[in-house]
Amino acid sequence: AYHYPAWLESLQKLEQMDFDILLPGHDQIGTHADVRLFRHYLEDLETAVRQSIAAGQSVVQMQETIELEEYRDWAKFNEWFKPNIKGMHRQISQ
Repeated sequence: AYHYPAWLESLQKLEQMDFDILLPGHDQIGTHADVRLFRHYLEDLETAVRQSIAAGQSVVQMQETIELEEYRDWAKFNEWFKPNIKGMHRQISQ
């Protein structure tokens, strides 16, 4: 489990650092731009989930209707997107 606000804050702090190569513990080697792109993904996901909550959708409905097409070509996107929606819903609903 993760705490979304702290995760977002960590990404924002990381973006302020000067580096060329990112060596994450659980994924592929990346760049500074990858950190920014991942932060944007989380923010876009949060916005979509908040809008779906406001529309009265269940998590299952969100998983069937939310689409973030600009990230669809990411590795394992199809595997992780629905769990990401559920996780974001849980974080927002706490």
